[in-house]
Amino acid sequence: MITLINYELTKLFCRRSTKILLIASFLLCLILLVGSLLTFQIIDSDMNIRKGMSAIEYDRTTQKQFAGEYTNMEAKALLAEIEAVCNNPQYRRTENQPANNPSPLTDQAYYKYLKKYDPIWTIINYQQAFPELIAKVERGDLFQIYQHNAKSLDDMKDIPDPDLNNPVAQKLTVMYKNVEIPFHIDYIEGWNKLIYGFSHILALLISAIVIICLAPIFSDEYSTGAAAILLTTKHGKNKLIKAKVAAAFTFSTSVFFIFALLYTAFYGLTYGFSGATSSLQTSADFIISPYNLTMVGLFLRVLGIGYLGLMFLTAITLFISSKSRNAYTALIPLAAILFLPLIDLSRISKVLHKILLLFPIHVMRVSEIYPMANFYNIFGLLVDQVLMAIIVSILLIFMFVPFSYRAFKSYQVQG
Repeated sequence: MITLINYELTKLFCRRSTKILLIASFLLCLILLVGSLLTFQIIDSDMNIRKGMSAIEYDRTTQKQFAGEYTNMEAKALLAEIEAVCNNPQYRRTENQPANNPSPLTDQAYYKYLKKYDPIWTIINYQQAFPELIAKVERGDLFQIYQHNAKSLDDMKDIPDPDLNNPVAQKLTVMYKNVEIPFHIDYIEGWNKLIYGFSHILALLISAIVIICLAPIFSDEYSTGAAAILLTTKHGKNKLIKAKVAAAFTFSTSVFFIFALLYTAFYGLTYGFSGATSSLQTSADFIISPYNLTMVGLFLRVLGIGYLGLMFLTAITLFISSKSRNAYTALIPLAAILFLPLIDLSRISKVLHKILLLFPIHVMRVSEIYPMANFYNIFGLLVDQVLMAIIVSILLIFMFVPFSYRAFKSYQVQG
């Protein structure tokens, strides 16, 4: 059996198209990674523009001086310190004085005395407002939640009136009360870029590699006529099909972790891994999230749930390949399954939109799941999108794999 699996894996990795696709994908990743490094820039306290590693080192050093947890008293002291800078008449610009900063200070004063507070200022303000947010949600008032997630004015029209008995509000109240306050604050730029890049760039890239490379795994045996021969051999009906399935999942797993290692190593070497235990809410994208997670906790979910989403896509690919008579006819529905869910259909149908959120590409885009809890009403029971995605993925994997096995095995009767 192991020999057959190795044979199928060799076929997969040694295809000319697979080699070209993998090499091109690696080069694209390197270009994007190096590009993100070279284009990263920041203006330091002396108003000099820093770029690349120099900018990262300066940004990390500046932000880490505010690392830690701030009690209410410490938070008020920090905000008072910031307010003193803002109100200092020596730093304020005159009415006719041009400036390239968002504050009422001169550029020199802003970059030297105020800009260093940028991230911590926002986080501390939100931390102090967090108990009031919980109180509103507990009263059934979800206006701030919906307002934060609204994509258009139409979305604002759907905001429900405050209702103590709203099951979503009750569920969110429990989740918000579990979030640890005060937040743990640290430098998290590397974690932000790693999580975003993995959930968006890599999710799409790895998915494309999998469907292109695995689409022929069964369908090519039909188009070349090999299926009729293979299925009459001693091990054709059982071991060979199992070997193909095992090789497909091994191939997807290998691609996933190779790219995961590449991305993690790059961001670790450039940005470092400090800030791993920072609260999720200290990231601008997750500032209103009800999940009690750290940045490293979210990244582990990006890996775990993302991997499950890829296995889900692999199972679908096997099934469609087993039902298609050549690789090209397999790629058409697979491309639709991969790309169509990315179209926002929420304005057309909320139900359809929620269904599409459970497709493999959205399961892999984990960073889109955690900014705010999204619930599915299953016979009166509220299930959040994270758990729903895991359940659906596992169930459909166990459904599609046997279907693929039977579909290819039954070709002997047809042939």
